[in-house]
Amino acid sequence: LAAHAAGDTVAQARFRLVARTVLQLSDPGIAQVREFGEAELADGRTVPYLVRDLIPGRTLGERLRAGPLRPGEALRVVAATADALAMAHRAGIAHGHLVPANIVLAPSGVRVTDFGLWALRPRPDEDRTHGALSYAAPELAEGGPATPAADMYALGVVFVACLAGIGPGGLTPGQVHTPVNPAGPASGGAGPAIGGADHAAFDDQALDMVPPGLAALWAACLGPNPAERP
Repeated sequence: LAAHAAGDTVAQARFRLVARTVLQLSDPGIAQVREFGEAELADGRTVPYLVRDLIPGRTLGERLRAGPLRPGEALRVVAATADALAMAHRAGIAHGHLVPANIVLAPSGVRVTDFGLWALRPRPDEDRTHGALSYAAPELAEGGPATPAADMYALGVVFVACLAGIGPGGLTPGQVHTPVNPAGPASGGAGPAIGGADHAAFDDQALDMVPPGLAALWAACLGPNPAERP
């Protein structure tokens, strides 16, 4: 992790609080943190570190480079991710930066990494590039704290990415810019935009195969009111 500024006791205290919190998370769907500490470098800087399980397998982001997941496969990935989030939320911990790169498709099942580390890192800007999906809920992108509701928004965007085959770069071959319609092709009219953008990169044919009930599920996650999300 980024080094502490010399004598930054506030940053050191924040790191210890976050590390002790995530150390308590133990679930088959979560990459377990085993140890934490601070190392003194030769130049006098103090570098905080976490030791966690090494999870084999591709990340969801890497998998999406090959194209969209079938609806059944997407449901399994999203459901397993939701189980891991639910366990953390019951423990009072929000993820804060749920993106496909933090979801590992391990041989033993889906594993989620980087729980709670949002508090130790700068606000990410890479997810708000033009034409790409934003995984940050509007309230989180505006500087608000990470919450379970913000995680559910990100989970909804992950669901859309799985079904439309949107990889880490935002666009994959054959995708075009079309109005976002979370309620599904059969509902008519454009639904609320994702991440505050008017358009997102979708493969129309991929989304046409999505049952309307699944589209309604991700639309609920993308609700503008955090209190009304699942």
